[in-house]
Amino acid sequence: MNQSPLYGADVPGSLFKQDSRYAWDLTKLQSVLTDGLGKKWLSGITNPYLYIGGYGTMFGWHVEDLNMASINFNHSGAPKFWYSIGRKDYKKFESYVKE
Repeated sequence: MNQSPLYGADVPGSLFKQDSRYAWDLTKLQSVLTDGLGKKWLSGITNPYLYIGGYGTMFGWHVEDLNMASINFNHSGAPKFWYSIGRKDYKKFESYVKE
């Protein structure tokens, strides 16, 4: 039997322990947003989401929420491969995918 790869997206949380002192603990990463919003948290923007994938999984091409930058931390497994499309070329890429 051929099974589809398992993948979980937009799962609120972190794999860092609550008392973590790591500089890259994404639950404690300060930014202009966290400074300006005070104690208000926005899921997936000012606090992290987990994405869990096994062998053979992939995440769809997308623009980040509100066209903002993104920070990712690969906790385990093989290195990730990132591909990006320049702003001036995204329409060409969309046309290619639609074909």
